[in-house]
Amino acid sequence: MSKRSGGTFSDRRPQNIISIDGRALPSSVEAERLVLGAIQIDNAAYPIVANILKSEDFSLHKHQLIFSSMQRIAAKGNPVDRVTVMHDLLRTGQLEAVDGLSYLASLDDGLPHIYNLESYAHIIREKSLLRRVIHQSHSILERAMADSEEATALIPNAAALMIDLAAEAQPADGAGPQKLGSFLESYEGGLSTFLDPTRRKSGLMTGFRWIDERTGGMRPGELITVTGLTGSGKSTLAFNIGTKLAIKDNKTVAAFSMEMSKEMIFTRMACAEGRVDQLKFRLGYLGTDERYRLMAAANSMDECNMLVDDSSNISLVEMTARLHAIKAKHGLDLVIVDYIQLIRGEGTDKSNRAQEVASITRGLKILAGVLQAPVIALSQLRKGAPGQKPKFPELDDLKESSSISQDSDVVIGVFRPELYVRDREDLKGMAEVGIMKQRNGPLGRTRLVFLGPIGKFENPADEMDEQRSIDEE
Repeated sequence: MSKRSGGTFSDRRPQNIISIDGRALPSSVEAERLVLGAIQIDNAAYPIVANILKSEDFSLHKHQLIFSSMQRIAAKGNPVDRVTVMHDLLRTGQLEAVDGLSYLASLDDGLPHIYNLESYAHIIREKSLLRRVIHQSHSILERAMADSEEATALIPNAAALMIDLAAEAQPADGAGPQKLGSFLESYEGGLSTFLDPTRRKSGLMTGFRWIDERTGGMRPGELITVTGLTGSGKSTLAFNIGTKLAIKDNKTVAAFSMEMSKEMIFTRMACAEGRVDQLKFRLGYLGTDERYRLMAAANSMDECNMLVDDSSNISLVEMTARLHAIKAKHGLDLVIVDYIQLIRGEGTDKSNRAQEVASITRGLKILAGVLQAPVIALSQLRKGAPGQKPKFPELDDLKESSSISQDSDVVIGVFRPELYVRDREDLKGMAEVGIMKQRNGPLGRTRLVFLGPIGKFENPADEMDEQRSIDEE
């Protein structure tokens, strides 16, 4: 875990067994001795342990030094035993710090072969995690008692640390190289289900035929970036998808909007769902049928499980804590973030905006994996050169960081030519939508209908027009 800078908690790992308030921290020195001794007896034991433990997981400082020495020796491809460890510690000037050769000899002297070495390593790991929880909790307590900072600043950082610990505490099952088909052992239905397209689990469908046919839906752990020029409708497209999933598919959708208020989002989505002109609604010029449709749509919006956070200055740490709370209480199927460049960065160099955005996009990708839900993140485009003709976006146009396209599993572009060629009647209400990047599927562009007054994208009535490749025209 990386250290957090500037008013956040640092990851302080204990160097020795100490006590807090007179109570010794959890440890198992005997398990540590057995593991280190077993490695000195049998070099084949090291890879088993190395996949579970780090040097800082040992409670005694001398045990940390010994295990670090074993790591150095193994990294060079040399066998790990009492003699090689002694020579390495002697070379680094640490032999005396581990109480010399006599202590190394005591670790394996008379020690029988240990068959359940992995279970001892897990004991050491468990005690290490408990110590870290105690240290972080004590640090949180000390800062809270100092009463020198606002709770709104302290709480999100405290929550983020515990979330990081929770992620790290997950069992390492599946980590490291394994036989390629080993995932089938835990796949529901086994090989026959995996090979049968009609029985395989599908992703969340956006409701847009062309996108769904080429992606197979949005899958857990995916980061889907939607980008377009200002006013192209990228927010509308994302919230159209979210509304469809929440109302029609009864899914739980969490949306973070740093540009629009909850009232604005509710109004736009209700008008879209009820097919009511937004301007007429704002001016109060609605007919009886329009009022009825808007009321029905508003009731559907109120009853569906779509949660909106309109905090204008939210960090990824705070967003993560809130999403974990949502998942624990309601479950979670989809996350919408509007938009990447408005997320407040933490712990990065503020003078390097590209690095800050890279940290945010990498965090969103990790978050999608941890939550096991797809994340739709909106992104701005760089401003074109003066006089440059607006065009369908390219990956290089993504604003402020190439990491946005690198970290994304799918990148979807939106372009509305009617905004720039106003004298063409055939472009009215026409939008171009394209898959600019996809890890596991084809690219391409298609047309959607954009109903501007109600703020909604729809599939073309003519499916042949939808399927025709714009690139080939």
